Amino acid sequence: MESDRDEMLKVIQQVKKPCLAFKILAAGRLCGSDQSVEEVFKYTLSRIKKTDAIIVGFWPKFKDELSQNIRFLCKYGMVPA
Repeated sequence: MESDRDEMLKVIQQVKKPCLAFKILAAGRLCGSDQSVEEVFKYTLSRIKKTDAIIVGFWPKFKDELSQNIRFLCKYGMVPA
């Protein structure tokens, strides 16, 4: 649920230690299109601390999801492109 996601992101922001944000794609429920995946990365990475990390599962049977995830991480995260 979106409200659960927002609640957890608030907690992550308040915790002083680094946190791991996982299941950001909601077990595939937010993977309906490349645009929705990109929005999830953008939204999540804009709401966690610079010291936090994300854990993202992928299943590259139909497309190169690993490259796509890395591209979004570089675009919206703290990783140089």
